Amino acid sequence: LREAKERIAALTAELNSGKNELIDTNRALESQRMSERNLNKDLEKAREAARTYASIEEAAHNLERQLESVVRDKDTLANRIKVLEATNVAKDADMDGVVRQLSAAAAFEPQVEMLAAQLEADRVTARRIQQLLDESR
Repeated sequence: LREAKERIAALTAELNSGKNELIDTNRALESQRMSERNLNKDLEKAREAARTYASIEEAAHNLERQLESVVRDKDTLANRIKVLEATNVAKDADMDGVVRQLSAAAAFEPQVEMLAAQLEADRVTARRIQQLLDESR
């Protein structure tokens, strides 16, 4: 009987020790599960941040391409304006010359008719230039 009691006491001690070990193991397992959940949340946040960063990078590249296009368009328009300004200066100079020629030649009918034809040609050219200017806008 004494041996049985001792054996029961020893088994009870082993059982209690096993229970305590099981409780500790369950706590450690639950702690690991919480750590895993937290790490999974952090991983999802990191993935979302990476997706956001990729979207921002793509938007930045798109903006860079748009800026390059705007700069090219601006340069093209600036060059076109220079050409049109030079054309207008030349047109004004031609018109001034025609007016001076007509004034000087008013006494000579054949020369006046010739200059009038030249003036008409200049006017046609001026209208064509104006039409081209209007179309370019």
